[in-house]
Amino acid sequence: EGIKGQIGEFREYKSSEKPPKAGEKLHIETLNNSIAMKLKSANREAFQPTVTVEEINKNWEELGEIEENRMKRLKEELKRQNELNLLRSKFDNKSKQIEEWIERKTVYLNKNESVDSLITAKSKITTLEGFENEYERSKGQIEELEELANKIYELNGENKEEVKEKTEEIKKNWSNLEGLKEAKKADLNEKLNKQQKMEDLRMEFAKAAKEYNYYVKDNKTKLGASNFGDSLEKVRAYKENLDKENEEID
Repeated sequence: EGIKGQIGEFREYKSSEKPPKAGEKLHIETLNNSIAMKLKSANREAFQPTVTVEEINKNWEELGEIEENRMKRLKEELKRQNELNLLRSKFDNKSKQIEEWIERKTVYLNKNESVDSLITAKSKITTLEGFENEYERSKGQIEELEELANKIYELNGENKEEVKEKTEEIKKNWSNLEGLKEAKKADLNEKLNKQQKMEDLRMEFAKAAKEYNYYVKDNKTKLGASNFGDSLEKVRAYKENLDKENEEID
């Protein structure tokens, strides 16, 4: 792994390569002091090396500062890459879940529902209302996915453009569910209205049949009776009543 390899190399440099150089620097300082003392004792001119000990110490200090900055940058880059790896893992998992959910709901919304009764029509509409609530809640998942994609983009992730394109595609497919939902709702409402009309006709028929059946049974009882009265006057009255009922039937 790139950044971890660089950190390993830097630590190897600090632990193995640099320490001997610190010893060499100390040896140079000691040698310089020894030469200076001997020249002074011999009353000779001071030693003027091409590179002075002061310059060596200054460069050594600057090297230390560069090393600190180097390690700081390496740690920052390692932190950035670790964060990106975590973000990408979360993005991949969430995008997969959303894509699978969209695929399932697309199949459901495109399905031509068979409705053969008023109860079935109402049940199908209740199921669709359940989807509407689920769809509304899923908006939060889309927003979380966008947030992950934005963080990856801000951290300059290696595949930031791919992540951005995938997010836009998912958002588009998610938005398309709204149109499919409205089309399914219109279809189910049409089927509900049809079943409601059929139910109204069935109820109307049942009511008329029930009233007619009562009427027929009542007249069967009346017509089947053998008590016409015990006088001519009562018989004539009974006949007039039958004639009147027959006229109402005709």
